[in-house]
Amino acid sequence: VGGDFACKTCSKEYKSAETLQIHIQAHKKCYQCDFEAIPRVLKEHRLIHLLPDELKFSSAEEITKWREERRKNYPTADNIARKKQREAERKERREVAKTPLHRYISHLIGECSPDGGRRG
Repeated sequence: VGGDFACKTCSKEYKSAETLQIHIQAHKKCYQCDFEAIPRVLKEHRLIHLLPDELKFSSAEEITKWREERRKNYPTADNIARKKQREAERKERREVAKTPLHRYISHLIGECSPDGGRRG
C-alpha cells in the first residue's frame, strides 16, 4: 500500500483519497483536548490524561532524568541494606517513622511532646 494516502495519527495507509476520507470521518475528538483519532487510538490516548503530572513528559531528556531518579531507589541489595540500616538506627533512637500517614495525622492533631502536651 502506498503512503500517499495515510493517516499519521492512526498509522494507517489507504489506496485512495476517498478511503482515507472515510477513515478520517470515523475519527472522534478527545473530550479533554484537541486530539482526534479512531476510537481504538483515542482510547489509548485518553490514558495520557489519567497520568499524574510528574509522569507527563515533554522531552526525551525528562524521561531520562525520571528513569535515573527511579534507578536510585530501585530495591537493589545495597539499597535494601541501606534502608534496613536507617530503620535500625531510627528504632535505636526510638523515633517514629515519618510516613505520609503519620505526617498527615500529626498535622491534624499537632505534634505531641513526650509529656503529652501539644506543640504548636
